Amino acid sequence: MKLGRLIPAGLLLPLCLTTSAIAFNRNHLRQLLTTGICQTCQLSEVNLSGATLRGVDLVGASFVAAQLSNADLTSSNLTQAAFIQANLRGIRLVRTKLHLAKFYGADLRGADLSYANLQRADFRQANLQGANLTGADLRGADLAGANLAGVRWSTAILPNGDLHP
Repeated sequence: MKLGRLIPAGLLLPLCLTTSAIAFNRNHLRQLLTTGICQTCQLSEVNLSGATLRGVDLVGASFVAAQLSNADLTSSNLTQAAFIQANLRGIRLVRTKLHLAKFYGADLRGADLSYANLQRADFRQANLQGANLTGADLRGADLAGANLAGVRWSTAILPNGDLHP
């Protein structure tokens, strides 16, 4: 990961700390923004909308109810991360490791998950309307109750070989 691609912490931190009910750990956010590595970090309810965080290591991080719309986390490691009820509209997760990630009830409308490793990811009740899953590996993923309208599946490896696991 190139740290030059991260948004300077001094510019983004004040924006992220203006929420009324801060559920994320400020030290974890600072660590993410300065090093690009923050495994098992508590970042629930954080607002990183529009952030460029390519190649970050956030294995096991919690983004419950977080705002990540239009963020770019291309080529990152988000294995076992939790995005439950998160706003991920338009997020870029191209070639990202999302094995065992939890997207329960998340808003992924227009998200780009092309060529992502989504093995055994939980998309129950998620809104994937218009998402790009071209070339994504969805083996073992749970898509029960997900909105799949307009999803692009070209060359994707689907769970159990179909759209109804």
